[in-house]
Amino acid sequence: MKMRKYTDEELHTLQQIELEILNEFIRVCEKLGLDYFADGGTALGAVRHQGFIPWDDDVDVGMTRENYQVFLKEAPALLPAAFSLHSPYNDVHSQSYYAKLRYNGTKFVDYSTHRVDMNHGIYIDIFPFDEVPDDEGLNIRQFRQFQRWTRLFTLRQFGDLDSPPEGIKQKAKAAVRRAVYLAAQLIPYDFVLARLDRIATMYNGTGQSAYSTLPAPKRNWDYFRADGYKPFVKLKFETLELNMLNDYDAYLRSQYDDYMQPPPEDQRENHAPYVLDFGSWESGR
Repeated sequence: MKMRKYTDEELHTLQQIELEILNEFIRVCEKLGLDYFADGGTALGAVRHQGFIPWDDDVDVGMTRENYQVFLKEAPALLPAAFSLHSPYNDVHSQSYYAKLRYNGTKFVDYSTHRVDMNHGIYIDIFPFDEVPDDEGLNIRQFRQFQRWTRLFTLRQFGDLDSPPEGIKQKAKAAVRRAVYLAAQLIPYDFVLARLDRIATMYNGTGQSAYSTLPAPKRNWDYFRADGYKPFVKLKFETLELNMLNDYDAYLRSQYDDYMQPPPEDQRENHAPYVLDFGSWESGR
């Protein structure tokens, strides 16, 4: 079975829903007086396209841990009924260590979680950023520790592969993955989460010169220097204005190098899901 691909209309509608979620996120942050900034491909889109990267299908924002914790605590009471906030602290079916703000009554279902009884609503990602050590050895050690525990978290949360298995080898791999998933249930969820928290936050308040989000796939990839944090710069993103890191040029170069040059067409990827349903958002229009 091949994974689905977007039609142009689907991708446009998905981006519009994500833009509405992003607008709600910004509204709540402003009401609570919290700092946030555009992250990853969303930051790149704001600079290079003044909105979504044309083939992109997600929205990423970042917050320092202090702001992130306040948002997780206070935002649910300020959100309209159409939206819900999910993080590993309030949802034991969480797909990730970071938070997701979802549009209820819609579905964006990855194959890896298609059998999980959870809110699969379309979402934006909210990443916590923590101080990371200036010392290279300690930096490598922290990242490796976090990645080991992230792999355990992933095995515990997801019983399926990222795509439907095809052929004998893939089906065998899927069976092994399912067995590991079931065995991993013996490890308490709170124990794994507490260990991830301890590793991610161990250098906060120690005066390091940079911040990163440890769930990033590469060490110091989603990374910025403390002296390039504020004051924020406002940039257009579709119909909205987003906070950008003060030195967003250095931030984007650390991830994308020559970031104003789009990649070749055969390298333009997105995250088309197993199931996509616009549900209540579409019916309410």
